[in-house]
Amino acid sequence: MKTVDALRRAVENLSQDELANFRRWFVEYDAAFFVPTSKHKSTNGKLDKLAEKAIKDLSAGRMRKS
Repeated sequence: MKTVDALRRAVENLSQDELANFRRWFVEYDAAFFVPTSKHKSTNGKLDKLAEKAIKDLSAGRMRKS
């Protein structure tokens, strides 16, 4: 945890420009470790369909707001 604390302090002391550069770098760095799995792919878009159905049901009076 000493390393994490040191990193936290270093990030807190960055200027706005340095922080923006760090964010860009870290997003790219972090993305390199993400490997989509079939589970991630299979759920893609399913929540959108459920949300659309819920909005339609609410608008039609088939459910109520809590």
